[in-house]
Amino acid sequence: MAAMVKTQAVSLLTIQALASNAVVISTVVDWATKMAASIFLSLGRDDSAGALAVPFNFRVQGTPDASGDRRWMDLAVFQSGITVPEPEAITGTQSIGATTLTLASTVNFAIGQLVLLKNTTIGNSEFARIKSFVANTSFSPIDPITSAQTGSTLYTQAEQFVLQLDLTSIERVRVVADNSGTGRSVVVEAYAITGDSFT
Repeated sequence: MAAMVKTQAVSLLTIQALASNAVVISTVVDWATKMAASIFLSLGRDDSAGALAVPFNFRVQGTPDASGDRRWMDLAVFQSGITVPEPEAITGTQSIGATTLTLASTVNFAIGQLVLLKNTTIGNSEFARIKSFVANTSFSPIDPITSAQTGSTLYTQAEQFVLQLDLTSIERVRVVADNSGTGRSVVVEAYAITGDSFT
């Protein structure tokens, strides 16, 4: 039986902070020889001073051109919520692989909720989903954390989006993280996997 050859974990936007009202464009990838792709987008709101004035937008764009910027068009647009995130300082020593993280408050926590763990070193930040929590004591993510999160801050209201693309008629793809007009900072990340051929 034929097996799909895939290219995994193609980095489009490494996890990074995006200032209020800023726009960042990802690495442009030439997928002319690829058959399909799935794009994975993560967004964390890390400004608890107020709600976003307008939603943040992830724009996944494609072009039929092998070069140049004349014909980038939206293949999909994902729009965020605007609610103020709840910030909670993570306390104690939280090592790689930890499955329980301590904090002083669990206000507005809910099982199944996606959260941003914002590290003082932004590249060590990560997203986690709440499996359980003990009120005003700790929470447990579904998966062990992948970076040490000592001194980090947890933010609620994180969001993730996934797009599956047929690439047979698309030459190049990029992701635009569009924070225009929001008035608040955010944290973004984008990765992809491609289906290359059958063997």
